[in-house]
Amino acid sequence: RPSPSLEAAMQEKMKDTTSSMMIPGHYSVAHYRAEYGREVARHPKLREPSFIQGIALNSLRCAMALQPGDPIYFASDNNIALQAVELYAEHVKYPILTFHRDENVVLRLDDTGNATLGLRYQPSDYYSTFVDLYLAGNGNCVAFGRGGFGRFANLLSHNASCAFKHVKQFYPVNCEGYPPLNKNVQQLAKEGFHFPSSSE
Repeated sequence: RPSPSLEAAMQEKMKDTTSSMMIPGHYSVAHYRAEYGREVARHPKLREPSFIQGIALNSLRCAMALQPGDPIYFASDNNIALQAVELYAEHVKYPILTFHRDENVVLRLDDTGNATLGLRYQPSDYYSTFVDLYLAGNGNCVAFGRGGFGRFANLLSHNASCAFKHVKQFYPVNCEGYPPLNKNVQQLAKEGFHFPSSSE
């Protein structure tokens, strides 16, 4: 059982969402871990906003393929990805929800570097990670990326057999029934949709 304060944070988020569309076992989950430690440092492309935005959209596409028509909960450790998904959801009028984070830097439980900053972070600073896991674990189908977070959420979910890994070696995998990534992005551009640049 979570601590009382963490449980309160979870219930507050569920209060915002379950009344409309986030019914446990009746929504899909898309997970994208962008901040993948040393690999991000080795490969600058992984930090490019356009690359992050593309992977985030692809994770949604895979979640839609798993359970067409279901609402989607999107979980990520990257604020560019979270913003991209929120803008996309608004553009296409599809029920996609994210957890609005308060922290400037998303903290991760497996990041040993956090320990050196113990005086700067309190246990409550990690609540968003647990809320993400709680919501992701209450879904039905999970499209997950690299790392164990999304896979763990899939194992906790209402249907652990309904899952798809949407990346391979950091790059997007095309999901059955959906067009290649570049065509999807081009179609969005024709509709007048664009992601804001870093200067906007």
